Amino acid sequence: MLNLRTLAGLLALATPAACGGDTAPASDVGDTGGSGAYCQRDDVTEPTAALPLPAEGVTGSLCPVGDADWYRFTTGPSDHLLHVTLAMGGDLSPVEPAYVVWSVGSDGAPAAVVAATPPDRVGFPLDELHCVAPGSYLVSVRDDGDDAEDFRRTYALAITSRPDPDPAEPNDDAAGAAPLTPGTPTSGAIACAGDSDWYDFAAAPGQLVQLRLTMPKAGLQPTLRLLDAAGNLVATRQNPSGAVAATDLDLEAVLPDSGRYYAVVGDDDGRDADPDVDYALTLNLTDDSDLNEPNGHPDTATPLSAAPTECGAGWSGWLEATGNIGAPGDNDWFRLPLLACYPRAILEAEVELDASGLDNAARWALGAEIQLALTVVRQHKASPCTTDLTCQALTHPCDNDWDCSGLFNTCRPDGLCAGAGLCLPEQRCGANAIQRRFTPPPTPADPAATAPPPNRAAVSTPLFNDEVMYVRVADFQSDGADRGVPYRLRVRVRKDPDTNEPSDVYTPTLLADFPIGIQTAAARPIPVHDCTTTLEHPDPDCCGPETWISGALSYENDLDFYRYDHPCPGEDCNLRVVYELDGGPVDFVFSVYRESALWFGGVFGASAEAATQPANSGAWGGTASCYYAFAGHAGEPYHYHLAVRDLADTRDWDPDQGYRFCVERVSTACEAPCVVYENGCGAP
Repeated sequence: MLNLRTLAGLLALATPAACGGDTAPASDVGDTGGSGAYCQRDDVTEPTAALPLPAEGVTGSLCPVGDADWYRFTTGPSDHLLHVTLAMGGDLSPVEPAYVVWSVGSDGAPAAVVAATPPDRVGFPLDELHCVAPGSYLVSVRDDGDDAEDFRRTYALAITSRPDPDPAEPNDDAAGAAPLTPGTPTSGAIACAGDSDWYDFAAAPGQLVQLRLTMPKAGLQPTLRLLDAAGNLVATRQNPSGAVAATDLDLEAVLPDSGRYYAVVGDDDGRDADPDVDYALTLNLTDDSDLNEPNGHPDTATPLSAAPTECGAGWSGWLEATGNIGAPGDNDWFRLPLLACYPRAILEAEVELDASGLDNAARWALGAEIQLALTVVRQHKASPCTTDLTCQALTHPCDNDWDCSGLFNTCRPDGLCAGAGLCLPEQRCGANAIQRRFTPPPTPADPAATAPPPNRAAVSTPLFNDEVMYVRVADFQSDGADRGVPYRLRVRVRKDPDTNEPSDVYTPTLLADFPIGIQTAAARPIPVHDCTTTLEHPDPDCCGPETWISGALSYENDLDFYRYDHPCPGEDCNLRVVYELDGGPVDFVFSVYRESALWFGGVFGASAEAATQPANSGAWGGTASCYYAFAGHAGEPYHYHLAVRDLADTRDWDPDQGYRFCVERVSTACEAPCVVYENGCGAP
């Protein structure tokens, strides 16, 4: 390897005596700090005076500050691959050498940058690969920041060129895409930084595409992308461990439409390459057994009914559809037009995989591969849209998640409720109403001996005068598929029989920081009947069938809140609740709040969860439990609240399982055996 000074002397170039740069300094002497060290003369100051770069490389010095050394070289006539190495000799050099490769203009001056030091490699020994066209080039070497020099250490630069080993090149974009034939493996190589290999193929609507990329261990992280004709990403797979383990990527996707598609092979960030390791890419196209495809977006949603489904007094018939999760990322959308779903109605939906043809072990494996997820999406009429990108946020301001009730209860940091990221065919943004998924239990030691639970997801959600709802069936996290196992979707609607609704602020998930104050603000007012007999009140008004307050927990996470005013302001008096509870899956439990603070929790109703609760009736309060209104509770008026909910963490619901209750005053004071304390009436 020649030294730059030696090379310059041999060529006897008549250039000003300086250390390079755009203007020659008056002296070769750098800032020696009294050390007596001097910059070496290299006499290469302008690109027009660039020295020829020997095949074996060259060494040189970067001194003084701002020094730049120029070289020229020519690749072979068929060489598209440039290999550049550059490093400082020794340790702890203040210089961070960097290079720039330029094409050469007609006047011999630098024209355009064709390759340069990657920004994230500055300060390290450089060993880089670049793809270029055959021809003549200039290369400059300098300190990266032009703010350091080195009197003692030299850099070593070498540039070699070779043909690109990829026979399909140039295929770096859609215009140059190479054809990909189904069933025929195609080989190629990611030969340089930034190299990406494009292949194109045609597909029919509803076809299932299967791409497989294999590659031995190499100096890159292989990535496979599937793009549509407009360049939009359909699916992607990558091997982040490609430098230490062989690559075997399978990408499957249900194509959203007919037309041209592109398979693109590259490095995960475009930084790495390995021209000495080939990959193999194989395409297969099959007809999807899901006859509803393509329905991967609300724009192509499968209609669940041709005419609007009315929300009547009872359930509509089940509206059914079948399909399959044909490939990772397969989303199946269904559209349900509605009629008369006001003032409050209910939608129920369920989806289940039909694993009847599988043995126990195969069912457990299926549950590990696919966890069915069911999402219900409503349109947000105040959020017009033209594209999905405009629907990340809704035109609905919020200060907290509860301001986004019915809109997935998610307030973004920018103070807007989160959208579903979908522009619906109605040109309104979609908002997630609720999502539920199948959560598989741990696989047993002997999966063949035990049947797993059904792979099923179910939702129940209120409707707020909605005219259309969308339902999505997918694998949770969209990373599983099995096109050989179908699912069945069922959806139905009805009016909410609870005439006291709305009596809560809806949320699809009961949050840990449950704000009772927000809920009690929605409470329905109810009377307290005076069941006492006094000279002033000789005719008691006690609870009876004609005084019932009726309701039901009609959907998942339904909460019913009621409010009654202090029945004896400034005094103490005992109260009683008379109730009737229908039997069924809901584990009714009643609690009492003072304003927004829990007072009597779980006072009557179910005491434990059961698959089916028996019917129950009775009375709670009076002097038996010292349930009362306290003289010290002052307000204009002071409010008490009674809440009805399901007992369990997993919420049960049934609109046909009702409850009835009535609140009555049964004394004009804190009556014995109850005792008046400083803070109220209580048990002795």
